[in-house]
Amino acid sequence: MRSVLFMLLILLILAGTACTDPSATDNQDRDTVEDANRQSDQVRDKPEPEVLMKPTGIKVRVHNPYSFSHTTIEREMDDADQVVIPLYSEHAELRLQFSENLEETFIKESVTIRGDDKPRMRIEDNALIIKFEKPRVGKSYDIEIGGGPGGGSAQEQPPFHLKVIMNEPTIAETRVLEAGESVEIPYDSPMPEVGGEEPQLTDTPKTFEIHFSAPVNHQKAEEIIRRDLNEQGAEYHLSWKDDMTVQIELEAFHQRNYQIHLSDIQDLEGNNVANDLFFTVDQANELYVYDRQDGSMQPVKSLKLKRYTANQHPFLKDYLLLADNYQEYLYQISSDRMDRLVDDLGFPRYLGMGPWTPEVQWLNSDTVLYLHQETKQLVTYSFSDYKMKRIVDLSPYIEDHYDLFDCRLSPDGSKVALAISNNADDTTPIHFSIYVFSMNGDKLYENHEIKKLRQGWAAGPYYLLYLGWLNQHELIYEMGEEVPDSETQNKHVNIYKTNINSGETEKLMERAVGPVTFPDYQAYAAKKYSEQFHDGQYVWVAGQETFPLGEPYMENLHMIGPDKLIYNRPVPMEESEMGEWVPREKEVVLMNLRTGEKKVVGTGEIIGQSPDGRLFYIMTHQRFLLPVS
Repeated sequence: MRSVLFMLLILLILAGTACTDPSATDNQDRDTVEDANRQSDQVRDKPEPEVLMKPTGIKVRVHNPYSFSHTTIEREMDDADQVVIPLYSEHAELRLQFSENLEETFIKESVTIRGDDKPRMRIEDNALIIKFEKPRVGKSYDIEIGGGPGGGSAQEQPPFHLKVIMNEPTIAETRVLEAGESVEIPYDSPMPEVGGEEPQLTDTPKTFEIHFSAPVNHQKAEEIIRRDLNEQGAEYHLSWKDDMTVQIELEAFHQRNYQIHLSDIQDLEGNNVANDLFFTVDQANELYVYDRQDGSMQPVKSLKLKRYTANQHPFLKDYLLLADNYQEYLYQISSDRMDRLVDDLGFPRYLGMGPWTPEVQWLNSDTVLYLHQETKQLVTYSFSDYKMKRIVDLSPYIEDHYDLFDCRLSPDGSKVALAISNNADDTTPIHFSIYVFSMNGDKLYENHEIKKLRQGWAAGPYYLLYLGWLNQHELIYEMGEEVPDSETQNKHVNIYKTNINSGETEKLMERAVGPVTFPDYQAYAAKKYSEQFHDGQYVWVAGQETFPLGEPYMENLHMIGPDKLIYNRPVPMEESEMGEWVPREKEVVLMNLRTGEKKVVGTGEIIGQSPDGRLFYIMTHQRFLLPVS
């Protein structure tokens, strides 16, 4: 019975399976696939969430100290995900402008900057200002901005990303060539507007090679260079030496000052060139010698490429010190050899070439003596082996804030006299201390009672003592007296003499300034004024003998034997055709101290004399020097 029932159940199941429609299963499968496709399309068609806080403008602001026309560079960038900032200086600023009103909490809650350091940020006029302090080339920053104007999170909106890269700016290095010589004008030389001085070149034809550190648009670069040269009346020929070097052959100059706005040129990435080119031209230096025996003036050397400042120290009889804007040189006259003054790494050594920089004294053609500012030590420095030697430690004698105003070697080079002030920045009279040391470091003399007034000028800057050696044991200098403000300083500036052995001090001359000593003859000259401060005239003094020189202005005085004097007489400036007041060459005057007879023997600056004292070196800025009869 059970087996019969089991068989009937199996038959019923088989019958039900046979009655099912096969197409129904296919339809169900198709419906399932179509539903899946519709869901996928809906996912694809659904818009991605937009960035909520996206800047409407991006502006880069970089200070550029090397350009005439650009103190800052501003660039608008739209839809940028990367900003490259050319580093012209140590400061760069990024401004991200938004349309929304930003709240103070925005920086803290919505802005993240990843990098080696954390820039400073602030909100200003709905803009996020990011200031990078002393960024370095090669550094990068990742900026991420999320949330809303007031900060906080916004789950549905992705953040805004911006990468900032600090890059080398495109610079223009200039090399000037003439007759086998060349000089480079550094791109970072100071501009005249900020206290710099233009490179001084001569007015002879020259070739300028301007090399850009990155490719630039040739056509635009030529347009800018031609624009500036044409406006300044230059005669030139322009060509490209290679892809990044333009060559300008300047054939004639028609004015004194020139500038080319290279910073108006852009590289291929749209960044402005960092620097401008500026220079002045004038007549070439000519070095002449005056022979005291036959009275002739003979040429020695023409310095055609650029102009120099020339000087000579007493212990450099066969050498001249020459300086341009960027480098100082030691020029040996007898061998016509010029050597750059550099340190052991090849960098320039700046020793000070002007008439009011007496801090450096030359012991010989290899060794200088000076006061080391940081260590307060009087040292010597050798250019042949780059070694420094301490003479004496002055830290016990001077304060942290001091100024050295005079440093003078004795006639035989065995002693050095220093004039130092510890209150030069005050408004009271300047108080000086005079120290004398041997070259072995022994202190031989000190005097702390020297002072100078601050009202106006005398024969030179009011802060100079005109410290000098009258002989091996006696110093001569100026000293001012306390006077009412209504009185004139020069009435109360007197000249004193001090014996460093006995300490005895004597007033040599009242109402006198600017003493110049002649140790070989134990004589000096100074400008003396009358009681009414009229008709200041130079006088020559030797012992008890005083001789009026009859000159209100004298420079570069030298004695020729016991009874002759050679000196420069300044000549008033003259107005050029362009309306500029230009200096004229100083006259070279020979004077007989016994008869008072004077003779103008030439023009130019007297800068020194030969070892035997026969020849006097004269540097002129005229192209041709003709003796004046």
